[in-house]
Amino acid sequence: MMSVFQIGRTLEPTPRVVSLYLLALFLGGRIALASCEIEPGHYDLKKFELSGKAMDVRDTYVLDLCNQSGVMQIDSTDPTLKGRLVHETGLSVPHSLLVRLATYKVTKPAVFIYILYSKGTVHLPKLLESSGNAKFDAIALEGMSQVRYTTPARLDGMPTPVLGYSVYDERRF
Repeated sequence: MMSVFQIGRTLEPTPRVVSLYLLALFLGGRIALASCEIEPGHYDLKKFELSGKAMDVRDTYVLDLCNQSGVMQIDSTDPTLKGRLVHETGLSVPHSLLVRLATYKVTKPAVFIYILYSKGTVHLPKLLESSGNAKFDAIALEGMSQVRYTTPARLDGMPTPVLGYSVYDERRF
């Protein structure tokens, strides 16, 4: 019986799964077919100290992405990928954005989630935890699309899109 593999899981070869798998092979993509469910062992967000509400926003974001694409995104904090996932490097933020953000005071850092594409570009950013300053949050969210990484994340040596997280306050972006 044919199986379709995803990181750590085998999926039943339903007609949809087989069709998507064949399409992925035809397109040369590295698409992992997945059921859309949150697996707590596949992310580690302790360092961000997110509230319960922020975790709910994160989970809804991840599930919405999966339901729209049929693909569960690789989380950059996934401890099961240790040794296989090399994180993005070379953050580039426009100076004008840094200057704008530096004019605001915040009570705590803002935390964002986004998709980091394999070319180092940031897409679909979403605010998870507010800084306590709505204007700062709005400017930072708008500016996320201008952020670039010179070296994208790599899974098993290949550039791959991942879910990324960023923490910003008036001193750092």
